[in-house]
Amino acid sequence: MKEIIIIFLAVFLIKTSFSQDQKLDSLYNAILFENQSDTNLASAYIQISELLYLENIDTLLYFSNKVIHLSDANQSKDRAVKNNLLKHKSEALNNIGYVRNQKGDIDSAIIFYKEALNISIKIKDYSGCAIKYNNLGIIYDNRGEFEKALKFYNKSLALNKGQNDSTLIALSYNNLGYLHDKEGLLEVAINYYLLSLDFSISHKSKKSVLNNIGFMYKKQNDYETALSYYNESLDHVVVNDIKGKAVVLNNIGLVFEEKKEFDTSLVLYKKVLELFKKVGDEKSKSVVYSNIGILYLNKLDNEQIGLAYLDSSADVSNKINSRHSLAKYNMTLGQFYTRKKIYSKA
Repeated sequence: MKEIIIIFLAVFLIKTSFSQDQKLDSLYNAILFENQSDTNLASAYIQISELLYLENIDTLLYFSNKVIHLSDANQSKDRAVKNNLLKHKSEALNNIGYVRNQKGDIDSAIIFYKEALNISIKIKDYSGCAIKYNNLGIIYDNRGEFEKALKFYNKSLALNKGQNDSTLIALSYNNLGYLHDKEGLLEVAINYYLLSLDFSISHKSKKSVLNNIGFMYKKQNDYETALSYYNESLDHVVVNDIKGKAVVLNNIGLVFEEKKEFDTSLVLYKKVLELFKKVGDEKSKSVVYSNIGILYLNKLDNEQIGLAYLDSSADVSNKINSRHSLAKYNMTLGQFYTRKKIYSKA
């Protein structure tokens, strides 16, 4: 299983400070209030969409289009009102770009991000500009276009520094680290990650960056340093972040497997499996079943248990229709039976 590098991807604009249900009730009441201003309505639509999108990503499209309509239809001559509505329109376009990107329509995502960016530039919303530059950087990063990604990440970083926003400065340095890691420039990547760590405030951010630094040292076969960073990352996992804990434990397990301490690795993988079961993460369950199966087959010489775990991986993969996981399952079985010279099953 490939290590799960935590990278800050899309950046949304609203942060909530109390429970989601309370927040939603408050926002719905704001929408139902008859004399509500267009500016307040637009703000409410943005916030509702960003609370609900994890359950249904198309929620972003529905509410974002409402915001765009409000902004385009408003006839106010008050500059402050117009600029506030344009800011919300820019946020809406950004979120539509995010949806397009998630659905694989990359060219469309770029168009929406750039339209959102142009509005932010027009109204001198520098924090908004930084967010759009970052999201464009992610697009080109994922496309493997290093120079374009580097340009947009650095523009985002410069604006975040100008706004003295520690959280977004940390994000920019983290993404620059990830970009250089993919180019094989590990020392440069580590330096960016360390800078990101310096600016990280929340436990979630520190956990992510420490995990990434651990991964860099594992790549260099410096297992003790990798374990040191992974364990420090584990210290920053908050109580209810079950998946975050599973990710870090998985990476620690991979280090022990590299060190040929297979029994320790197996114990960790089984813990990871139970955590993913607890949160209902079927895709990750499939991968961990596969890892345990491969460990039993290739390192612990227990064919019966190994094949049972691989079958469990295949069952989950079929359930969620994961073609990638099923292909890995078939390849693993093929390699195993070829090694055993049972060519009829290979």
